[in-house]
Amino acid sequence: MSVEAVRYSVSTVQSLYYFFNNTSYISSGSNFYTNTTLKTRHSGLDIMLGEPHSLDRLSLPTLSIIQDPSPVEKDTFGSHYQERTISFHIDGYAGGNQSEEKNKLQRDLIREDVRYLLNDTDYIDLYAVDTDGKIDTSTTISNIEVINVNDTNLPATGPLAVDRFRFRINFDVNIVRD
Repeated sequence: MSVEAVRYSVSTVQSLYYFFNNTSYISSGSNFYTNTTLKTRHSGLDIMLGEPHSLDRLSLPTLSIIQDPSPVEKDTFGSHYQERTISFHIDGYAGGNQSEEKNKLQRDLIREDVRYLLNDTDYIDLYAVDTDGKIDTSTTISNIEVINVNDTNLPATGPLAVDRFRFRINFDVNIVRD
């Protein structure tokens, strides 16, 4: 395995967005198992790229996928620099239910499902992206390996539900090539 150059950064972000919107996984209930997606299991879930523009206008629940600054390392073949690992975090916002207990449960279930998807996936397809930034899911250019997944509930920062029922999942990805 090796890591491809930074040119795959946009493809990585778009491929992660596609993954969270479309990947099916097995979810269990009290006496059943069902094949579902995040959006099917969590009614009204919105998945977005980048930081929300305004928390007071954010629909709940929402997942926000954010690429973090990534360190660069010197390439062994000259003076070119490339990213070895791309770091991300997902900020999750729950709420909108009638009780605090239901909002906490919603937050915890979404967080656990996202963490499960990241930890239980061998790899994520890295799709091509055209010059307009549109993903081409018919063209897989490589694979994304997910590593270093950790999560935490964030402390309340205000009285609104969006400020009270939040979580963060940090993870890193590598572009895998044969």
